[in-house]
Amino acid sequence: MEKSKPKTLLTSVFKPYCVDNEYSRRLNPMELLHNQVTREQGIFSIRMFHPSWGLHMIAANISAQTTVLDFPTLKRLKKELKKGNFDYVGISFIMCNFLKAKKMAELVRELSPRSKIILGGHGSQIEDLKDLAGSDYIVKGEGIRWFRGLLGDPVDAPIKHPLSYATFSARMLGLPYPQVDVAIIPGVGCWNACNFCSTTHLFGKKHLHFYDSGKELYKIMEGLERKTRKNKFFIMDENFLKHKKRFLELAEEVEKNQKIWEFDVFASAEALTQFDLDWLAKIGVATVWMGIESKFDVYPKNRNIDFKELADELNKRGIFTIFSSILFLDCHDKNNIYEDIDFILSLKPDMTQFMIYTPIPGTALYAEKKQKNELLDVSFEDRHGQYQLCHKHPNFSQFESEKIIADAFKKDFYLLGPSLYRIINKRFLKYLYTKKHCGSDPIMKKRMDWAKKNLYTALPSLFAMRFFTPNKQIRKEMMKLWRNISKELGIIPKLKYSPFYLIVLIALCIEYLKCNILKITREPKTFVTRYN
Repeated sequence: MEKSKPKTLLTSVFKPYCVDNEYSRRLNPMELLHNQVTREQGIFSIRMFHPSWGLHMIAANISAQTTVLDFPTLKRLKKELKKGNFDYVGISFIMCNFLKAKKMAELVRELSPRSKIILGGHGSQIEDLKDLAGSDYIVKGEGIRWFRGLLGDPVDAPIKHPLSYATFSARMLGLPYPQVDVAIIPGVGCWNACNFCSTTHLFGKKHLHFYDSGKELYKIMEGLERKTRKNKFFIMDENFLKHKKRFLELAEEVEKNQKIWEFDVFASAEALTQFDLDWLAKIGVATVWMGIESKFDVYPKNRNIDFKELADELNKRGIFTIFSSILFLDCHDKNNIYEDIDFILSLKPDMTQFMIYTPIPGTALYAEKKQKNELLDVSFEDRHGQYQLCHKHPNFSQFESEKIIADAFKKDFYLLGPSLYRIINKRFLKYLYTKKHCGSDPIMKKRMDWAKKNLYTALPSLFAMRFFTPNKQIRKEMMKLWRNISKELGIIPKLKYSPFYLIVLIALCIEYLKCNILKITREPKTFVTRYN
């Protein structure tokens, strides 16, 4: 008689998220961009949620009958536990959601006592976690091979890539934004070993490849393109371009098959500058998220980099930029911290991420601050890098950080305008760049046509945004951009999309009411996915 498959539940932590209660903080919503990038842009903030890709990667690659519960309520979790008869329940969480993971573990003990509890994710590095949360197992590091070992599956079997989109429930200017990016996860971890980075330390200061070959990645992406009819890929890899050989193999296949794909990537400056930027634009690198960190404390990945020149070269090719900056480094004082803020804004990124220098358990920074007895007693739910200092600082008190980081985001918004305006401007620059360089190159010609097509909906957005943008100079620049795009596109697109001018204006007024008067918060919907 064939042995039945074990049953596994993999779940993210329960909602609501954007509230002040015993488990959560309003200042820490589940929306990454609205939380850490566009948080002070009000009605212009880019709103979207991201699935728990790691849970789906694990579920697709183990033999157990697996249920993935993403963004559950406690009520839905209880329902699954009562009916599921699970052998294992895996809970993924980050440090600021520890109390939620602990509550969920308690519910497992109560409602499904035969289940073994497994805790994983970035929160797994919390000290004494097993005792604090009452779990049976802690997964520190890569989860697919760990679960395979637990279940007796072949540990080094090829890794299947499930279909998952990069985002869901995306909204811009109060209107729903269509699903465009397919998520690709080539591996986990990072070689760079920055002292503050939880990811690099979680995976042993290494990058663990799921796919070593660019040809293998190409086949996966081509298959997902056929299923979804999407040609835009969000590459969830901490430093995708650093694996140069793999990327060159992928690019060779893209060129050979004349794919008009676009890639949103994370890349360090040292990795990015390995390549010719014209070639990257031709291949389809559309967005680069890069850690600038600081002009005063230069990490090895950023040594000998002229960021002003690099940013200018990316911008003129129409490559979207998201630059990250760390505030309250040990070298920061009440003068040079503002120099760092001004420095990153001078690079004119399309989006800017500001984070507080925070010692996360498991990192070299945490070990250093603990050894020096400089850690502060801060609750888990307040350790998220957007509120208060979690260690003693030579030049700042614990709560001075709250105002300074908020001011940094406000300055970004006021000086550079809404990120959506910057994105539209970058789309136009991409169109002009491809138009200038296409010549007889069929790939560049197709990219020019694609870039032009993406400009059609920009005109109503630009027109409406100017009525709500506080900076007079930015309003003038918006209308100049509107005129330039109008001239380039001609009269037909203006007529075709003329009804949307009123629609966008009304949507922005409603969004203003929701955000500023009613104070409505957004929560992701619950997804339940069954595997095997």
